[in-house]
Amino acid sequence: MPEPKHILFIPGALWGHLRPVIAISATLLVIHPNLHITIFLPAQFTTVASAEFDRYRLPSSARDRLRTPRYGAEKEYLAGFEQIPGLLEEAIGNIRINFPRIVKGEAIEDSVTGEMIPSFEPKISTVYSDYLWNTGMPQVLAELAPAIKNLVVSPMAPNFIDWYMMDQCDNPRVPDVMADMAKGVSPHDAFAKNLEQSNQVIKVAGCEPMYVYETVGNNTLEPWIEGYADSRRNVRDLMHGWLVYSPAYLAQETLANWSVPDKPMYCVGPLLPLEDLNERAQDHDLTIEWLDTAVKEHGENSVAYVSFGSLFFVPNATQTPILVSALASRGKPSLISAGNCTTEIGAILDKTVEEYGRGLIKVVKWAAQQTVLQNPAVGWFLSHGGQGAVNEAITTGVPMIFWPNSLDQPFLANQFSRIEKVGIELLQIRTGPAIGKATYRGPVVVGTDDAFARELKEAISLMDGEEGQRMRSGMMRIRKQVEQDREEGGRTWEALRRVGEL
Repeated sequence: MPEPKHILFIPGALWGHLRPVIAISATLLVIHPNLHITIFLPAQFTTVASAEFDRYRLPSSARDRLRTPRYGAEKEYLAGFEQIPGLLEEAIGNIRINFPRIVKGEAIEDSVTGEMIPSFEPKISTVYSDYLWNTGMPQVLAELAPAIKNLVVSPMAPNFIDWYMMDQCDNPRVPDVMADMAKGVSPHDAFAKNLEQSNQVIKVAGCEPMYVYETVGNNTLEPWIEGYADSRRNVRDLMHGWLVYSPAYLAQETLANWSVPDKPMYCVGPLLPLEDLNERAQDHDLTIEWLDTAVKEHGENSVAYVSFGSLFFVPNATQTPILVSALASRGKPSLISAGNCTTEIGAILDKTVEEYGRGLIKVVKWAAQQTVLQNPAVGWFLSHGGQGAVNEAITTGVPMIFWPNSLDQPFLANQFSRIEKVGIELLQIRTGPAIGKATYRGPVVVGTDDAFARELKEAISLMDGEEGQRMRSGMMRIRKQVEQDREEGGRTWEALRRVGEL
């Protein structure tokens, strides 16, 4: 048997970032019987993380090789972008105390119980820290243990990493943003000049060509671009590779063009279990009961499921009533997961559902998304289209309407709607500098509520018709390919094998 190894995960303090780490860890423990894993677990995820691990039904021989010492306090786990700086400070504080201990093989204190959790006998060989922490964590890790390999673990799509971090595309523009900032240009002006206002055509791996300004999405990234400068520098100077929770199938062009041999990319998603055993709350059971009733009364594939992830509820105050009205006009049931909805938008959502919903629209704070998507009631999925949502749609074979906000979402929307042709991308939801400009594919972003309402109505009509069924068949094709990649000898399995041997 190979020599025992021990790896450490430092996940981001967002559920969409921790959940992939749980999936990767559970799979690695089964594939590599010699591997030990420690996860520094933010305490606010105690309950949901335990339930998530239960879904994988790990045998005791694997569970015994897992440690999850907690840090911080137990609190609400639905965090937003504005909380990330504080969460980073908390994570780095934990690393400064506990990382030297675990490197030496010493016990670590659990912040909730106060219990000292013994470390595994094999010393840490590799650390995987979340890309959210790249602005500060790499320096700390390099300072405390320079001999240990550090890789980025990321739930972001490979084409996002290509464009914003590693410059593997045909006409990289992010280096120009960084160069202007180094000359003293403000982050806002450098971002605007080189990205928002650039009409150069680029080709990012896995995507149809687009104008540079299309990569920006709805511009939620611009306020963070200064931090991205630090993140880019740290990744390029201090990290040793990427562990990405994305299907190898979707990343095949990125991987084929990858020219950074000292920073390999391992694509290992999705690894979600096919069954969802999560019985987190009564709300979950009531949601499934509602879906089962929808099948009986309206038939299979009748429900539209709407969720924008755990960071944002993307529709604004005028778009929310339009969305509800469009869903109600279907004459079929719709399920909306409100997630991190603001108080203002939540009130608008509740009011418009009561006014227009006709008893067909159910709103929940949280939904076990994979369970919902694999229910026969669900016909399609309207989402921001982040990598986590895409992975679950692939696993369940459900086609998507994409409402991309920012980050990797414009790239995934392009890839699924233009290349794979298993989704529809909404264009009239774009804001800021995109308004009045043509997209590379032709349509102009009008930027009005009327234009959005017309586009949304058309997209819903297509999804509820024959086009939606064709897209479902296409998504099942992708699902089959992803499942083959997960089998022994497949691309995902081989990446996991190599990761466990680092």
